[in-house]
Amino acid sequence: MDNDHLTIKAAFISVNNKEPIVDLAKMLDVKGIKIYASSGTALFLTNNGIKASNIDQFTGFSSLLGGRIKTLHPAIYGSVLYDKVLDKDNLLGAMPIDPVQLVIVSLYPFEVTSKKMDATMDDLIENIDVGGVSLIRASAKNFKNSIPVVDEIDYPFIMKKIEEGKGFTMAERQQLASKAFRKTSIYDSMISEKLGNDEDILLTLKKEIKLRYGENPHQKGNFYSVTGSNAFKEIEQLHGAELSYNNLIDMDSAVSLINDFDEPFAVVVKHVNPCGAAVDSDIVNALSNALSGDATSAYGSVIAINRKFSSDALSVIKNIFVDCLIAPDFDDNALEKLKHRKKIKIIKYNRSNDDKILPVYRGLRWGILIQDHDDRILKKSELKVVTRIKPSDNDIDDMLFGWKIIKQVRSNGILLIKNKKVVGVGAGQMSRVMSVKIACMKAGEKSKDSVLISDAFFPFKDGIEVAAEYGVKSIIEPGGSIRDAEVIETADKYGMGMMFTGWRRFTH
Repeated sequence: MDNDHLTIKAAFISVNNKEPIVDLAKMLDVKGIKIYASSGTALFLTNNGIKASNIDQFTGFSSLLGGRIKTLHPAIYGSVLYDKVLDKDNLLGAMPIDPVQLVIVSLYPFEVTSKKMDATMDDLIENIDVGGVSLIRASAKNFKNSIPVVDEIDYPFIMKKIEEGKGFTMAERQQLASKAFRKTSIYDSMISEKLGNDEDILLTLKKEIKLRYGENPHQKGNFYSVTGSNAFKEIEQLHGAELSYNNLIDMDSAVSLINDFDEPFAVVVKHVNPCGAAVDSDIVNALSNALSGDATSAYGSVIAINRKFSSDALSVIKNIFVDCLIAPDFDDNALEKLKHRKKIKIIKYNRSNDDKILPVYRGLRWGILIQDHDDRILKKSELKVVTRIKPSDNDIDDMLFGWKIIKQVRSNGILLIKNKKVVGVGAGQMSRVMSVKIACMKAGEKSKDSVLISDAFFPFKDGIEVAAEYGVKSIIEPGGSIRDAEVIETADKYGMGMMFTGWRRFTH
């Protein structure tokens, strides 16, 4: 066949993980395709009844420098890079190895080694593959005449194409070459990062989901995971339509909160902001209390709990349209009934122990902002009483609870908390006093004797006056305003307790 449909006559195999190659290698052997292999792979294939030529007999050495040099030889690279159009020197006649059209390589397990607690620098260095990377790049460069295979997931595709006998199209070879270069790029990035490059960040992204659209239907959108992180594996969709751009953002907000609580906790997220959240000794009660925080806004929301979702929990949401439901597990009966709802998306979430937790990335027109996650937990010992009245122990518990929740409320962020339950939210306003008004109006009668959480200091006394009008009992805020004295004086005037944290919790 012509070059547009390349057929395989010879293959070179050098793989670190050998078991998955057996079926493909057997097919190559049966089809009469000559197999060349590195010494370890050749021995493995021979022991499995597969004819394979050890490249040692062509290169004249098995390995040098303790195994560092195995495949770095002109005979091998001549066979991988061969192009008859360029062969003006008649290299083919002098080559001890036939041109190979299929190169199957897996690299030394640098990433696995780097995650071992007892791995030394020497261990890391000896797991940096040189020959394998070079072979991959050589085959990928020569994709017009050679097919690089670097992922076990592609073995079935290669077998299918060989079985069909129609050869590999140029587009198929180019796609595999692109994947090969991506593989070596990722590999080099991992090594660079592990060896200590903290100035530049080399991000490689894997496309996981093609979204129907972005934030709005006129915007294109996709979801990519960051190579080297297994965070995306934490979620498994059990039911429902494909996840949307907005679903994923809301899910991230919800998961960020449930990760902060050990006790039974439930949160309702709408447009990134938590509109309801609660803890309780019983997860069903926590869910019920979270929903009661703002039952109207719960329509079409993302709901997350940190305990198994049961039939009792299902009864709490029976009359509510839920867009996404997140839990670490679902009992069989509840899951079966949930699946009758066509529009709900059911997500099983289990936090992994992967130490590579991604930072926060935010794209701008000019580049990318990167920061750590806001995982700081407020300690009781950090709180400073600044008013004549000291908040009660119950109020302080509500403050500590609310300070966790406020990190997902868009600034200017205000929360009203009562008995570890969100009863009012004011978010995303340009003035803090307006956020206070909105939170209090949403809470209504529930604002009486509640605790107010403010993500940053009060610049004026007007926010305190509004809170007092609605019966707020205690306030927690960072402090640090030039008008702190005036704000504290106003709280004293209305008989309110106030505590400063000493640090703010903005979320833009």
